[in-house]
Amino acid sequence: MALHLPFHLAILGVVEGSQQLAQARYIYYNTELMLSKAWYGCVGQHLDGQALASNLTKNIEYFKMNESARGTIALESVYREIYILGNTTNVCSPANTTNLNNEFRGIPFESFLGFYIETIGAMFQSFDIDIPFQGKVNSTRIAFRSWLLVYTYFWSAIILLLVCYTVTSLLAETAGRGHWRSVMRYVSLAILSRAAMIVLAVVMLAVGLSSGPGYYFIQRYIMTGWLLPTVVLAFWSICVTDRLGKMWQQKSERKTKYESVAPADREGHEEVEQMPLNGVRRRGTNVYGYPSH
Repeated sequence: MALHLPFHLAILGVVEGSQQLAQARYIYYNTELMLSKAWYGCVGQHLDGQALASNLTKNIEYFKMNESARGTIALESVYREIYILGNTTNVCSPANTTNLNNEFRGIPFESFLGFYIETIGAMFQSFDIDIPFQGKVNSTRIAFRSWLLVYTYFWSAIILLLVCYTVTSLLAETAGRGHWRSVMRYVSLAILSRAAMIVLAVVMLAVGLSSGPGYYFIQRYIMTGWLLPTVVLAFWSICVTDRLGKMWQQKSERKTKYESVAPADREGHEEVEQMPLNGVRRRGTNVYGYPSH
């Protein structure tokens, strides 16, 4: 009963965290797609003026952010940035897009920074995420920090769930492994697999909370979509090790067998008493060789 509340809280955290991270991955994917379309129009085709503004507007309309009330409000700032880029001459000229090693892969950083910030913020707003609109507060940075908080909440729930699974496995009555205080309980395949997954979850949580390269690794990791499959594979490995451990235990243990032995040196209808012999339980029989009752 003591594990009932933390067990259900852990399940709720994993489910809610999975939903939020799946949404984060979808937004990250659309952001990458938007950046690629803008790069192709600027660096790939060197569009300028009205042609560049039309290309960027078409790319924004592709994501249908105007179907959300908050997205429609956020689009005003996006179109304002597009208007500024359309009225800036030679912003995407070959001379301004030769540095392919900058943060935007050749796109002029100072010119497109406002456009990127407003567009990514509008994508977040279009999902009705409760964050401030662009202005004095950078909603994009708030959104990124929110995903980091969800990431921490998600892996913390997984750690709690694995701990609950480990405790229930230790407390379960299992023949052949002794009392729950026995050392054999803690070196079993089921416990070792759960301990390994707990270590993996702690490492993933520590990397997410670290600053510097670890932070950018988490952003890329969420974007790839491998976060949820990693968790599924972790739980699947626990199920496989539990099954293998059970099969090994059943193979190593021998069930008590009953043998019927008809005594040859006894006469009459006297029943042979049960006696253990070589670890085998024997049953008494009558003179006809049938088991006695």
